[in-house]
Amino acid sequence: MSTSKRFGAEFLCNVRYQTALPPPPFVPKLLDVPKSTERFVEYRHSSLVESTPYPLHTNADLGMPIDLFQLDAFSKRKEKPNPSAKLDPKDRALLVKPPAEGFGARSRQFVPWLRRTEYISSEITRSSPKGKAVESSFGLSATKGLEDIDYSLEGQIASVERTFKSANDPDLMSKLKHPKNPNIKPVEITPIFPDFQRLGSSYTQCSYDGFPDPTVEDKSSSSNADLTKSTNSILKPMQNPHDPSETFLAFFLPTESATEKLKKRKADELEEETSYDYEWVRDYTYESVPCTSFTQLMVYLGEDKTAHYVPIRSRLVLKKKRAKSKRGAEPYKKPTHLQITHRRPNEEEKETLREALRDIYVNDDDKEMD
Repeated sequence: MSTSKRFGAEFLCNVRYQTALPPPPFVPKLLDVPKSTERFVEYRHSSLVESTPYPLHTNADLGMPIDLFQLDAFSKRKEKPNPSAKLDPKDRALLVKPPAEGFGARSRQFVPWLRRTEYISSEITRSSPKGKAVESSFGLSATKGLEDIDYSLEGQIASVERTFKSANDPDLMSKLKHPKNPNIKPVEITPIFPDFQRLGSSYTQCSYDGFPDPTVEDKSSSSNADLTKSTNSILKPMQNPHDPSETFLAFFLPTESATEKLKKRKADELEEETSYDYEWVRDYTYESVPCTSFTQLMVYLGEDKTAHYVPIRSRLVLKKKRAKSKRGAEPYKKPTHLQITHRRPNEEEKETLREALRDIYVNDDDKEMD
């Protein structure tokens, strides 16, 4: 009698051994489950939230109690050393002056008068010795030695008046020295004043990458007629109608007939209704650089041998605009001729100039502007 053999496992399915986790030792409500609201909505705050002021509750002195009866302690200057105090022998080495760095390290007397303007701004901030400049003899010396400086309006006016007294010194010519050649002596002093007739207008300094007039090859050898065209040029702001972000300046020069009219206009031989024709020359891309108030000035000499100045509000760096390919650019019309007519300012423009003068000149009287 034969015996039958069994093959495989005794169960039809695979046996899975599972180890059940023990129950949590505390209530599931105490578990810290991270919740992120960004999964459901993206938060965007409006301008109302930004403009809403939220109270910040702090203590009155912010943890720094200040005694109101001793506020003058912050304005006191360095007191004189106590002569009765004894110096420690170990600290005497601190009073020895350090040796000069290298041979000839002794600096010369700083004299910025009659110096070239391209060197003034860099040398004043780099190597100007305090208290030795020539300006100290004009205004700073008036307050030198005073323990307290009066910053009130009356005190500032008195300080300015003292500068005029120093400028009217009869020995001023002999005190001035050339910074490079001590043998050169000053011959004449030209007074400089603000030009109140033009202070209300805005002036911009333009820097070209080349001489703008194509008919003038050499500026130094050009005639007066050529310079008359360049000095009476016009920059007209332009914008691409197909691309509002593309802005540039169109450069116009007067025609030959307009140049002759402009030369006669300086001699008051023409009426105000005379028109001047201008022709388009080229386009410029520009980069505007704002200037801080009264940091850059335009100085010019008048017919009365008195220098006047006006502040420059901004500076333009102009570069010739490159022509685009005809395939990708859409054509549009641009003005090629201008007709300019000069006129006197109206009442609204006069009032705008008066408002600008009031910000600069305190004692501004509403005089009629011509």
